[in-house]
Order: sequence, then C-alpha cells, then structure tokens
Amino acid sequence: MSLYTTAVSVANVWTSPEAPRRIDRMMLENPVHVRSWLDALSYEERLELCTANLVQTQVLFGEDVQLLQERGDWAFVIIPGQPSAKDERGYPGWIPKDCLVEKSPAKSEASAVIQKPTAFLYDDKKTKVLELSFLTKLPVLSSDGIWFEVDTPLGRKWLKKGDADLETPVKGSGDDIVQTGQAFLNLPYLWGGMSGFGYDCSGFVFNMLKANG
Repeated sequence: MSLYTTAVSVANVWTSPEAPRRIDRMMLENPVHVRSWLDALSYEERLELCTANLVQTQVLFGEDVQLLQERGDWAFVIIPGQPSAKDERGYPGWIPKDCLVEKSPAKSEASAVIQKPTAFLYDDKKTKVLELSFLTKLPVLSSDGIWFEVDTPLGRKWLKKGDADLETPVKGSGDDIVQTGQAFLNLPYLWGGMSGFGYDCSGFVFNMLKANG
C-alpha cells in the first residue's frame, strides 16, 4: 500500500472508473477545472451525481490517500482523513492517477490552513497558480509579514497570510461552528462535496466541525 497526495485543487472520488460522464472530463485531468465544471452542470446532471451513485466524496489539494489498486489510468484509494463505515481505514473510491503524486517526506511540522471559502496559491513571482479550498492544509517552510512559504505537491509556493492561519489545536464552541458555517451561505449544494467550491450535507457538517477542532 503506497501513500500518495492529491495534486489538484480538489479531486472527485468516483464510485468506479466508469462513473464519469462526458461533462465530467474537466475533473479528470490535471489541473482540474472545478469552476468550469460546476458552471456547466445542469440541475439534472448535478442530481445524477447522487441518483446514479457517481461520486463518493472529494479530497483537497495536499490531502493524503493510500493507493490500494491500479486499473489503467485510475487508482483505487482510501482516504485516512475521512472516516467511513465502508472501510475502517478511510473513505474508499477511485481517482484518476493524473490527480495524484507520490507522497514526499514532510519538510515541516507547522502547517498553514486556508480559512476562506477559497483562496489562491501563488508562485515565486506572486502570480496566482491555483484556487484552493477552505481547510486546505500545507506545510509551512517560512513566513514573513504577508506570506507563508509552503511545501506543496507542485513544489514551493506561497499563501497570503490574510487567507490562511497556522494550524492550532483550539476547539471552538457551538457558536464558533455556526459562525464558520455562515461563510458558506448561498453556496450551491453539491453531492459528495467536501470543499469550499460546494458541499453536501454531511460534507458541510464534517468540515465545519473539523474547522473547530
């Protein structure tokens, strides 16, 4: 069993390699085009993610998965950070191998966690590289008054301090959980959604609680 890391802003975890439809191709390549995909989905196509059992969950950029099996361009994985009754080791499902990279040794014990619904990752020239989700967590290599230098599956990049905070073991109150959730008012529902681009009911509750320890 090999450890891999998600190398796209958010990866859908599919029920099978046969599950994606023609319209879902935008979520099978690296980089994924999550906003274009969401904008292109009709109501019926969104609903079919559930009724046809196409998507199981999602994983965020930099999130670890354990690879159990390969089939062509696909990897069958479990997600240790997402508990599931389907597998005691973590949530299971299929991800295109192009969306994953082999896990590298940790270069820092400190991590920055995105606190906004979405925020951008920047390169050394401070040019936007990738739009990332709330709760994306990346190891911090250094920091200054404005930026976190972070280690990512794409190499050394930067996060604005206004978009992310250092991870701390603080537990929030019920009021804190509600306040966190208010940032996502009017966000459209997405079956299997586990990101600031779209949540489903269990994904939303899971992440609001996770954000508060």
